[in-house]
Amino acid sequence: MDVTRLQDELASLRFKLDVRQSVLQHTTLTAPVAGIVKHLRAKAVGAVLRIGDERTQIPSTDVALQIEVKVLPPDVGLLRTRCRC
Repeated sequence: MDVTRLQDELASLRFKLDVRQSVLQHTTLTAPVAGIVKHLRAKAVGAVLRIGDERTQIPSTDVALQIEVKVLPPDVGLLRTRCRC
């Protein structure tokens, strides 16, 4: 009786694996911008990400870098625009 139950469980798990492999093969992640992958969060095979987790960071290569900073009033005179980085 135990062997039959284990065979049924194995068959069920194999079916679930086939379904999940099919979903994975048909899954495509696309970035909202063109760029270079900077940090990849899930590096291990079988790693699991929750909904809303950051998967990667991709700085855009299509647009100029814009920086928003807070500057103390005494330092305003030291600012320059269009600096090459």
